[in-house]
Amino acid sequence: ALDVLEHPWTPPAQQTARARTALAAAWEAEELPPITVEGNHWTLTGRDLQFRLGRDGRWYPYRRRDTRWWPAGPPSTDPAQTLADLTGLTDDDEQL
Repeated sequence: ALDVLEHPWTPPAQQTARARTALAAAWEAEELPPITVEGNHWTLTGRDLQFRLGRDGRWYPYRRRDTRWWPAGPPSTDPAQTLADLTGLTDDDEQL
């Protein structure tokens, strides 16, 4: 998680397209939160939540605390599962 946190990269377009397809298949259009994608960073618009694709093909969840991003749970190979886990977090949840 720390390597993914500290080393941004740009995944191939096919990998990004597969992630978008997985999210669209798992979430109803009206339920899918708006997401801004920059390289391997997928940020939930207007929220302090983000998931990032690692070079290992796993998705790592992060939460912004103050001005820094912190790991918010274990990685997953499924971006839709990572997003579901992230959106299920509350401010009272203590994560890694």
